[in-house]
Amino acid sequence: MTNIKRKIFSGFGQRLRQIRILLNLSNREMAQKLGISASAYHRNEQGLTFPCYSSLNLMQKDFDISMDWLMFEKGPQYFKEKAGVSAGEKETSTLSIPVELKEVSGLEAVIPEIREFLSAMVKDPLLRHEIMLQYFKYKSSKEKETQAL
Repeated sequence: MTNIKRKIFSGFGQRLRQIRILLNLSNREMAQKLGISASAYHRNEQGLTFPCYSSLNLMQKDFDISMDWLMFEKGPQYFKEKAGVSAGEKETSTLSIPVELKEVSGLEAVIPEIREFLSAMVKDPLLRHEIMLQYFKYKSSKEKETQAL
């Protein structure tokens, strides 16, 4: 595992542990809530592996955890804090395009399919993070190919 990947996974594991402690759950109880084995959860928390999409989805939906915070330690820990909605209210507002997407020059000129894709990523943080994960895997494989030449 590369140093960058190890650092990302380790930080993720620490935040995952923080959530579990805040919820006052044991490793086994947290694993049950996520629908995974205790050993799989332990590997996630230790930063050795990365949770599957369904586990991330459960954390967002059931525990209101912001995926930006969980994965990248950006923004508030809870999604509703990020959206500016109090804990007792349902999410009704739509999220605006993130700053990093606004900075893309000529975004207005992007073909409609790409705009639709970006809009879907903004509305569903798990989709955004799943795509980012795939992108980093792709980028890593291309870097290895370049180094091999």
